[in-house]
Amino acid sequence: MRILFSLIYISIIALFVIIFLLFTPQVFVLGKLDKISYFIISTICVILEENVLIILLKQSIYTENFFHLLLFIFGLTLFLFVYISIYIYRLGKEKEKNDRLIQSITINQMEARQNEEIINSTHSLRVFKHDIMNHMSILYKLVENGKNSDALKYIYQINNSIERTSYTISTGIIPIDCIMTAKLSKALDNNISIKHQIHFPANYNISDMDLCSLISNLLDNAIEANCKLDMTKRRLQIEIKPYNNMLLLFISNSSNGIYLYGGNGNLLTTKTSNKNEHGIGIKRINEIVKKYNGIIEFDPGTEIFSVSILFPLDN
Repeated sequence: MRILFSLIYISIIALFVIIFLLFTPQVFVLGKLDKISYFIISTICVILEENVLIILLKQSIYTENFFHLLLFIFGLTLFLFVYISIYIYRLGKEKEKNDRLIQSITINQMEARQNEEIINSTHSLRVFKHDIMNHMSILYKLVENGKNSDALKYIYQINNSIERTSYTISTGIIPIDCIMTAKLSKALDNNISIKHQIHFPANYNISDMDLCSLISNLLDNAIEANCKLDMTKRRLQIEIKPYNNMLLLFISNSSNGIYLYGGNGNLLTTKTSNKNEHGIGIKRINEIVKKYNGIIEFDPGTEIFSVSILFPLDN
């Protein structure tokens, strides 16, 4: 009798869990503590049911209400298990909801900083253009007074300022031009040597917003990796062009050769500055690539890290 009721009890629980998994529209997320709690509660319920049955079989086997009492205990234990399972399920759903909300807020904050970088870059260029007449007046006075060496030094300073404030990318796609100009200006501010070949075809089918997010995250990772190295070793290469009826995005940067990998072999971020943004950049890159049926390949070398992305082009 004890074996029979135990098998029935476990079968009902198993059926309950299977139905939960089959008819749940989304996978819910449980933390490690929640999983341990769920396992402990399940084990306690089974042990409780076993012991109650043993006691009843020993003491009440000749009573008339034995089976009714047995069914009552069995039903009560099953009810408690189901109730606790639903409670833990709701906890998991809330955790998943909160995680998505935190990720959404973090992405918005990252994009807000990107917009701020664009605004600052544009503002610096406007300020420089506004001051150019003053620079010309100073140069005129220096040359007029025969201070040619001072004039040359001043020109050299202006030239350095021009390189940092007016480094512009012109692809004909305004959002792309803005984000790339801001990121490459940031790279120059960090003494990173830049080589680029950028040509967007007319028939790519990626939204400007997703393309800006993709390029921004790729360049942020490349700039941060370079900043870990000595200034003489900092390199950044960018290629965006059509390739065999595909859009190729290739970014290569100098690296210290230190990488982290997940349990599934996927590359993880090594950022430590902001824990809330930990891994979101790489996750966002993979989401965009998957959204547009693209192919991505990371090549982590000892001195160079590169990433290649291919998107199909419209015919």
